[in-house]
Amino acid sequence: AELSPDDYEQRINALDQAIAQPLANIDRTYQLSSEVYHYNPHAELFEHCSGNALEQQLHQELFDTVTEMARLLEQNPHNLYVQTNSEFVFHVTALAKVQKDPEVGFNLLDCGKSLLKFTQNLVGIVAQETVYMRIEMSARTIHGHPITEVEYRYLTKKR
Repeated sequence: AELSPDDYEQRINALDQAIAQPLANIDRTYQLSSEVYHYNPHAELFEHCSGNALEQQLHQELFDTVTEMARLLEQNPHNLYVQTNSEFVFHVTALAKVQKDPEVGFNLLDCGKSLLKFTQNLVGIVAQETVYMRIEMSARTIHGHPITEVEYRYLTKKR
């Protein structure tokens, strides 16, 4: 995904602050949603950040990315694209979080953001253009979820 001008500006501002105050250390605790804990095996990495302005910027973007991916999973629990892509997004964001080199961290983050955006677009396309639905009942309520033909064939395959 291409970074917006606001994203670039926020990163540049954070870099400027980190250069101006190299010893400044900011501690921040983040409130993760239950979906993040449920779906992301690396959720604990995103609970806290202690570091300079650039490290805080990286962490905030990572937090936003894993939160959005978990929300997408919660809304599309049976979508194989979302399930598969989420594993990769959660993995690269965890790798980005533990990097010592901010350039590597931001590159991994951008990779995760790109796949998240791609997955969001896929979900929109599938929801608009599919003729296949998965129908299920849970908590005495019937739910329908759009699925692709590939998912339909997988689910209806003789076992």
